[in-house]
Amino acid sequence: GAGRGGADVYVMKLMGGGRALWLETFGTAGEDRVLDLEVGSDGNGYLILTEESTEGFTLQRLGPDGRNPWTRHFPGTAPTLAVYQEDQIYLTAAFTAPKIKVDWQSLTLDEGNDTGAWLGRLDWDGDLVWARTLPGGGDGPRSVQDVAALADGDIVLSGFGPFHGFPVETGTGRMFAARLSPAGIPEHIVRFGPRASGEDAVHVSLTPGSRDRLHVTGSFDGAFLWNGLRPRPDLEAGIFTGTLEADGSFGSVLVLRRSGPAAPVRAARDDGGRLHLITRGDNEGGFKLLAIEP
Repeated sequence: GAGRGGADVYVMKLMGGGRALWLETFGTAGEDRVLDLEVGSDGNGYLILTEESTEGFTLQRLGPDGRNPWTRHFPGTAPTLAVYQEDQIYLTAAFTAPKIKVDWQSLTLDEGNDTGAWLGRLDWDGDLVWARTLPGGGDGPRSVQDVAALADGDIVLSGFGPFHGFPVETGTGRMFAARLSPAGIPEHIVRFGPRASGEDAVHVSLTPGSRDRLHVTGSFDGAFLWNGLRPRPDLEAGIFTGTLEADGSFGSVLVLRRSGPAAPVRAARDDGGRLHLITRGDNEGGFKLLAIEP
């Protein structure tokens, strides 16, 4: 590996047929982990790494040939990443210190909160354009779990907890999808999922759809609510994928039984509009891949 004494990280680029084009390794003397990886429309890769010996996290850009043109370090925990076009990179992370500094910008926790999250936008060179403290703080270091950028430039966050401070709020439940303007100003928040504080999702992920629709996907324990109703009253544990319209109204939802432990569920759309879900398998281990028609 690239480092000594602990786990390192590798990134491999594959052709459509599975042939490897290149492989790059990264590592320090401690334990290194990949938390997120996104590919921009220009073919550049963006990699979030954490290092055991360093607070915060590192964002690295990898060119189409695997070379590393820049690296940036940021404060916080549980970071997420979205890349929209080549000059708009969005980052979120949780923090607990009363004050932090994100590049050149100082941020503070909202009064009365012990934990919060920040959202920032970077340019093509990895330099900070702006950073905002997200409204309402959070509910632990994993309250914001995914970020996505839509075709109109709006930003959407997903997660769980008592996120507040949005002018428009619809639905009920502990999970949320929160929409902000391209400048990071709160617009509206939609709530769904289990209602009780002890019944939370392991992960809620976002997949932009056509005409600024949004697919939200995750796993849950408890009574799952969608637009205030229980689409599957017979289930107390499962995975789901639902559609939210551009105005925040609820679209369709599919809720499936889950027999194994709760696990993150990731989704991606193909050119035909099909949604592909990947999640951990049942108690036997392994993974499951599901394809859902439009």
